[in-house]
This record gives sequence, structure tokens and C-alpha cells, in this order.
Amino acid sequence: MGYFTQEFLDFFKELTRNNKKVWFDKNRKTYEQIVREPFKAFISELIFRIQEFEVDFEVTPKQAIFRINRDIRFAKDKTPYKTYVSANMQPGGRTQAGHPGYYIHLGVDIAHVGGGAHHVTKEHTYGIRSKIMTSSS
Repeated sequence: MGYFTQEFLDFFKELTRNNKKVWFDKNRKTYEQIVREPFKAFISELIFRIQEFEVDFEVTPKQAIFRINRDIRFAKDKTPYKTYVSANMQPGGRTQAGHPGYYIHLGVDIAHVGGGAHHVTKEHTYGIRSKIMTSSS
């Protein structure tokens, strides 16, 4: 199934040119239909596929997907919205530090896909290494 259309990219092109709350509020329904819902369906499918080989991989799309709003409190750039969608799929959701997971980031001119762990403690490192050593390929 195709998740993303040209309208998906066009939305972010327009958002890049008009990154203001007034414009976004006028186009919120378009965002929900063209960007958010297809991305949510895509992430649901990815989680389902990951669970085929990681049986204890428990996360929902809501736990994985980041908001489109930027945190502008300490930023020099005060544009209120991200010009991409992103998700961090790991057990417990995007805010669970130290657990290995998968990251995806899609925008007009960039796509990132990666995996790894963020804010890893000594205990997490030991657990990750043990899992790698005991898993069969």
C-alpha cells in the first residue's frame, strides 16, 4: 500500500514557505489527512513488521510519533513547526532512554532511517551487549 503522495511533499513545501500558526491553523485538516494519518498508518505497519522478528517489541504509533510542533523556547529559529515527520520506535515509546530502537524522519528534501540507542547507561550497555551475544542470526 502506498502511504505518501505528492500532496505529502507539497504540504511540507508550503509549510516551509508559510511556517506560521495562522497558516497552519487554516491547513490543519490537510495536515491531518495528507500527512499525519498516512504517517500513522505507515508507522503502524512498520511496528507490525518489526514485531515479526522482535516478538516483545511493544509500542504504539502514538508512543512513537513526534509532534509537528517545534520546541522554540531556547532556539534562535522561532518557526513553530517542523518541516518533516518523525518517529522513534522502541519499547516504551519515543521517550524511553537507553533502549535500542528504530528512527525514521521524512521531509521534502531529506529522509533518515536509523537504529540504535540514545542516552545509554552502563546497565543498558550491558543488556544490549548481552542481547547481541545471545541472539541467533
